[in-house]
Amino acid sequence: MNNEKNDISRRDFLRGLGVGTAGMALAACATPRDAQAQQKDLPRLCDVYARDFRVGVAFSHGLLNSGYEPALTLATTQFNAFTTENDMKWANIHPKEGTYNYGPADALVAFAEQHHMAVTGHTLVWHQESPNWIFEDAPGVPATRETVLLRLREHMRTVMGHYRGRVHGWDVVNEAVSTRKNEWLRDSP
Repeated sequence: MNNEKNDISRRDFLRGLGVGTAGMALAACATPRDAQAQQKDLPRLCDVYARDFRVGVAFSHGLLNSGYEPALTLATTQFNAFTTENDMKWANIHPKEGTYNYGPADALVAFAEQHHMAVTGHTLVWHQESPNWIFEDAPGVPATRETVLLRLREHMRTVMGHYRGRVHGWDVVNEAVSTRKNEWLRDSP
């Protein structure tokens, strides 16, 4: 590894990939208890890359609430970064104007903090899972551009303010680039 540039060598990357793959293979092929015992002999994936970058995992409140121990143990032993899968998306955290539902996302952030994982908030703006009220003044009546921008600002400030000091980074706009030929930005409401 070149410490001056903090670049990771191909060999270091492949070594870590091998360790991670071996751990995942053991987990997939053995019983949960056997896989956990076998993983104890392997270095943690996040430790292999600790000098280079964080290694992250994403899941929803459903997994946390399920208490499925093998998956939760894998998440807490191999990863040092966490992204909320769906629980911070607008439709879930801010389903109605003036109404916020922080419960599931708060539980995920607390879990990540308890396990010393850096949290990335996902996502403030997305072309899917955005409630209709954002774009309407009344059912079927489009909101003005100014109203939509005001709602966007209020949503971002409120959610980011709620997690200030706890979320280390944000996916602000998700999937804005179009997948269609000759279209740069996604055509969204």
